[in-house]
Amino acid sequence: VATDTCILHVRGASGWRDLDPPVAIRGGASSLAWAPHGRWIATGGCGEVRVWGHPKCDELMMPLKGHIGAVHCVAWSPDGRLLVSGGEDGVVRVWEPVEDAEAVRISGRRHQTDVAAVAFSDDGALASTVCTFMSFAVWDAATGAQMFAGSLMSFDWSMVAPEWKALVDATVWWEEPKMF
Repeated sequence: VATDTCILHVRGASGWRDLDPPVAIRGGASSLAWAPHGRWIATGGCGEVRVWGHPKCDELMMPLKGHIGAVHCVAWSPDGRLLVSGGEDGVVRVWEPVEDAEAVRISGRRHQTDVAAVAFSDDGALASTVCTFMSFAVWDAATGAQMFAGSLMSFDWSMVAPEWKALVDATVWWEEPKMF
């Protein structure tokens, strides 16, 4: 759980108790993703992606720097070898956290606004991105080449269906609060 009070909690599903001591995150965390192998947690926040070791989340393994502004979304490849991030700068980055390096920088003409969602294909070969301007793209994760791009009707959340048979997007509608 990443909170707006800038504390990272790893809690058990049974009883909702902290499994590790809570960790203060400088600059906050607006997104997080647990690596498939369970050894790392990635957080996106103010200008950087951070990878934390687990089970001791107080151990910051590596800050991955390069974004300008907030990092809105992070996602691990299925094998846990690559990490994709996107944010306020409109740039998508694919990282190799073990090497502590940016593997590929993806910055397509389709993302002229904030990147709001990222995901990998089941085999980790492709990355999908959605921006706040309601466009999406599918990229080759190894080369950064854009494979496909399009527009969405609306967007609040996005995910890729198993085996890349569909890109799902959703919008939440709510009543505007009355001020008086």
